[in-house]
Amino acid sequence: MEWEQWQSRSVQQRYPALEQVLAAWELVPTYASIDGTVCRVKCQHGKWWVLKRVEQRDRAEFIGSLLTQLSQYQLTPPVIHTKYGDTVAYWFDGYYYLMPAIRGKECSNEKLSDVSLAAQRLALFHRYGRGLDLPRFQGDTFQELSSRLQQYQEVCHPDVDKIENTQVRLAAADFLYRVQSRLAKFPRYQLAELEQYAAETQSVRHGHYHCGQVMKEHRSAFVVHWEEASIGVQLLDLSDFCYKVLSKNKWQPEYYLAILNGYQDILPLSDREKDFLEATLLLPVELERGLIIRKEKRPKGKRLEKIFKAAMEADQQKLACLAVLKGETAPNHRDEKAVKKEKEKKEKKEKEKAKEKRAKEQKKKQEKQEKKGQKNKQQKKPAPSAVDTDSKQEKTHGKKQSPPGAPPVTKSQKQDPAS
Repeated sequence: MEWEQWQSRSVQQRYPALEQVLAAWELVPTYASIDGTVCRVKCQHGKWWVLKRVEQRDRAEFIGSLLTQLSQYQLTPPVIHTKYGDTVAYWFDGYYYLMPAIRGKECSNEKLSDVSLAAQRLALFHRYGRGLDLPRFQGDTFQELSSRLQQYQEVCHPDVDKIENTQVRLAAADFLYRVQSRLAKFPRYQLAELEQYAAETQSVRHGHYHCGQVMKEHRSAFVVHWEEASIGVQLLDLSDFCYKVLSKNKWQPEYYLAILNGYQDILPLSDREKDFLEATLLLPVELERGLIIRKEKRPKGKRLEKIFKAAMEADQQKLACLAVLKGETAPNHRDEKAVKKEKEKKEKKEKEKAKEKRAKEQKKKQEKQEKKGQKNKQQKKPAPSAVDTDSKQEKTHGKKQSPPGAPPVTKSQKQDPAS
């Protein structure tokens, strides 16, 4: 009872408007668990619901109407209307919409089947998320990528000069030169065309899509967490999804193929769109996280070296992944000294393995020799005498019968065979 009382007190303190909000849907809560802006509520008759809070009314209405239209295609659970006919209920701390809870499991980033399933769901959403009748709101993120491209150009060489290690400093300068050349060749005209197409067709993008946003329940899968949904370029959802999956799996090409095949089964991509996708994947996201976001406190010393090393390793993995898919060899931009060190390490490991194999073979030979010596000792036992053989024959075959007419044999004659 104390645990239930503590739970009820925490719910009342963190969610004081729970009963008043659910009154708009004529529901009485019996249990609630809160995680940020999401509240899982158990009401009468044992049914579970998900109550989500949004700060702005226009965004809440946008999400509510979006989910009601996507629920027709079984992509999301339906949003429940209030007793007044609205999809959103208002209280002093925000706006709320209600939907039935999904009692399933999230898709995993490591399983290829789950990755392809998430890619298929994303393609279905992009296919049906165009030309919808949605209310307007001021939170559209049309120029998100274009603003990020300007931030990428702020990565400058004076940061590299602060690196103390000369090898890392030279490699980082070369890496930044390649990054600047990629930004100069980035297809900005294609990005402008995609933004214009999204505005004309009212295309909706998820904004934060990954495998954890897909919930499997029985034989269906639903997309959840639509708080960052807006009208924008849908292809950026696919690029973000590819980056999140591949970065967690060390840019293995089979995961990239699983995403593309799963997506193109429903919504095929043109060659221009594939090139644009590869260009977005080659952007220096690691430098953005390490340098651009931390404008006030720029990293120095070893911290700066770690950021550049991680960015260069990730870039090498990206190039290798894309080169394998195209059937080419991955370009190597690392220093010759680093390559030599790696070769020396590999040779040392191979020598150590050879020594271990020789030691194991010697031990096996010694064991075989010992076993052979034991067998020879057992075979070289003393041979039995003639008297013993005669006694054994008598025991086994019985007493020997004397020929007819011969005198009986005495004991002394048995003992002395000469007589």
